[in-house]
Amino acid sequence: MTTRTKTEVYQIIQGESNLQKREKLYKMCFDKMGHDTRQDANYHIKQQRKMYNVKARFYGCTICGKFHVTTQFK
Repeated sequence: MTTRTKTEVYQIIQGESNLQKREKLYKMCFDKMGHDTRQDANYHIKQQRKMYNVKARFYGCTICGKFHVTTQFK
């Protein structure tokens, strides 16, 4: 998976014509910190668990190619 810069990600999101999907993509990728490796994402999850006592998990982003941590589950 190739990683993209913030500028490239922003251009992809702005290119989306559906406003609801654009907002979802913004929240899913652009608004979150990206981790280069799974190990970095897991470390961040452990830190969140210690500091805030919350459960979290990470996912591989199809837009930017990095890993994002989320605390909201469906």
